[in-house]
Amino acid sequence: MFGLSFGEMAIVAILVLVLLGPDQVPAVARTMGKALRDFRRATDGIKQQLAAEMAPVERTLEDVADLPEDPELARAFTPAVTPANLPPERVPETVTASGTSDRAA
Repeated sequence: MFGLSFGEMAIVAILVLVLLGPDQVPAVARTMGKALRDFRRATDGIKQQLAAEMAPVERTLEDVADLPEDPELARAFTPAVTPANLPPERVPETVTASGTSDRAA
């Protein structure tokens, strides 16, 4: 559990008992349980909202994937200006990982 061995968990339990005392440990455990439950509910709500918003997009993508390939349609959606057909002085600069500026080929 969390990469802790039994001995490490025992040491943590003893430290909690020493620092908080036996009277406060149940209250702290209840509070932590409530906080974790609320956090889980919030994350589940966010997951459900994202799934609901992404469902139409995924259906659209599936519908597009089912379309037969049409060369005319592909040509219609291909950009007319690409770095390959631009003159060298119009090619946008790219910044490499080292931070130097480099012209795209």
